[in-house]
Amino acid sequence: MAAKMEGTRLAFIRLNQASLRSATYSGFTDALNDNDDLSNIGRRVLLSSTFVGGPRYMMERCQDAMMYVRKYGNATYFITMTCNPKWPEISNNLFPHQSENDRPDLIARVFELKKTVFIKYLTGSEGFFGNCIAHVVCVEYQKRGLPHIHCLLWLDEASKPRPQDYDRFVQAEIPDPDEDPEGHRLVLKHMIHGPYCSTATGCWKNGACRHRYPWSYVRTHEFMDLCRRDHFAKTLLYVDVPRFYTWTKKRWQRRKQGRPVEGNHGMFEDDILGRVYTVSPRTGDLYYFRLLLHHVRGPTSFEVLRIGFGEEVAGVYGQTDGRRAIASVPGELKITFQFAKNKIKIKQTKLLTFEEIDMAETNYP
Repeated sequence: MAAKMEGTRLAFIRLNQASLRSATYSGFTDALNDNDDLSNIGRRVLLSSTFVGGPRYMMERCQDAMMYVRKYGNATYFITMTCNPKWPEISNNLFPHQSENDRPDLIARVFELKKTVFIKYLTGSEGFFGNCIAHVVCVEYQKRGLPHIHCLLWLDEASKPRPQDYDRFVQAEIPDPDEDPEGHRLVLKHMIHGPYCSTATGCWKNGACRHRYPWSYVRTHEFMDLCRRDHFAKTLLYVDVPRFYTWTKKRWQRRKQGRPVEGNHGMFEDDILGRVYTVSPRTGDLYYFRLLLHHVRGPTSFEVLRIGFGEEVAGVYGQTDGRRAIASVPGELKITFQFAKNKIKIKQTKLLTFEEIDMAETNYP
């Protein structure tokens, strides 16, 4: 039905190009002025701004949204609402042997009704957050056909939240099961993977989470396993492994193509650069762990990685190992200060120096 309706609208536009004054559009006149071969451009049908989803329609809606920004400033809230195919209004109206994907018409109807109620609940002088003076709603469809909306709300000055109000409306934690049992149940069902995945969650497939949660430090463990079973890997830093090995079926395996490595039969090298994400020193153990991976070759276990240059194993990276990682590898600070000398301003260099000294005094009294 939706395809037929849209086809009818497109046919109207195509058959009424003269009344829409399509010849005045610059794209068509440019072709004439440039003496292009008109047989190559065909008959151009231009969509007016009244056709929903067309480029001119989208441009007008964008300009409307920018008008609110010019008038009222930045939006107060950005809210997203997503269609849930397990809503009872959808699942209870499916025919036998049907899934939600078989009824896009039903999904669209139910979502439209809920969207209308949702927007009504948020907007107006008595909206949930206060007096909403303007709002913009954008409807999008995911790859599987499920719709969702992005909503911007502008509130008047009296209704705008103050810093002490933020925790009332924005939470980044699992709700307390005693204070908010419904919120707790919904968050665990729709927003959490890992130990909470089960047959009751949409991600469960073939007896496991289809997103492969919970994740672990798989590649780090596999690097150490590789060093235990391959003598050549024991000569490498973690960042150098992709040059000689490929990550296949959750295992590092020797490359089968590339340049032969001299003196190592069966080893091949490629121009692949390894990547290790940057970590702030303020993260503590994680920062030292990353630093050790850049300086310890071929660790066969976390204990070997900690011992490194022969020091005793410490319970925390930031103690014995952190001191060894920085103090025993003077190139780290040397490179840092050399970069500061050549690339950044004197004021920034002073700030960097004080931060490094403060970090060193804090961790290594």
